[in-house]
Amino acid sequence: MRDPLDHEACLDLAYCYDGTLEGLLTAVFQAYALHEDPRDVLPAGQVQPRLGQMVREIQTDFALAERVKKGLHLKAGRDAFELCRTVGVSDRPDAGTLVYRFVRFAMKTGKAWSRQVMDPAVEPMLAIRRSLGYEKERLLQFIRFKELEGGLWFATCNPKANLVPFVMDHFSDRFNTQSFIIYDEVHHIAGIYDGTEWYLASVDQDEFLERLPPQSRNEARMQQAWKLFYRSVSIDARYNPELRTRWMPKRFWKNLTEVQEELPSLVSRR
Repeated sequence: MRDPLDHEACLDLAYCYDGTLEGLLTAVFQAYALHEDPRDVLPAGQVQPRLGQMVREIQTDFALAERVKKGLHLKAGRDAFELCRTVGVSDRPDAGTLVYRFVRFAMKTGKAWSRQVMDPAVEPMLAIRRSLGYEKERLLQFIRFKELEGGLWFATCNPKANLVPFVMDHFSDRFNTQSFIIYDEVHHIAGIYDGTEWYLASVDQDEFLERLPPQSRNEARMQQAWKLFYRSVSIDARYNPELRTRWMPKRFWKNLTEVQEELPSLVSRR
């Protein structure tokens, strides 16, 4: 029985994957295996078929994803895979399609892809990587931790891409043996470090936040001290709100202690 989505029957095809890097790499593998060239490769929930376009749902297969990873390493180099890994976390709806097109190109050209930076398969990938690099640096600068009872440190962030995995190594090195959690309230991903190693968890926001312990006794006092320091070093005569928002986008402000209008009371808890 012929597959209703085979290459002869359908020239305009979209692949739908689960939104993970492994799902995306599985989609790449299936495109080669089925001798298909999908026009779009999109995460579930973002698929809006074009007129006459058929959709193939791709089931994530970690073994197939690993084969694509190894093949890309061998043919195009580690940098090619790292570029796909980075762009794959972007919130751009066409990120999956761009990664797919890039893999096709890199597997044909080999390591020479890095010298063809203006090729349509390469240039948008590099542009997205630069943009995500800026976003990662903002996370490193603007993440603020709060001490919770029991010695756990907790931070909330709202990045434009699923970048928590890319900052966990930095903070685990700094915290060393101290446990912490970084919660991405946009993508509902928690980066959890237990003092030895870190891992990621997809969580339900309301349930997750309700289960967290309350702030420690000293947290309110430390927040007040940090805000006082922030105000003390500022120079009112040189205040430039436009420059401030350029370097510290307002979407980060709700999670920044120093710019909060009101902080927890210093009344001691019993």
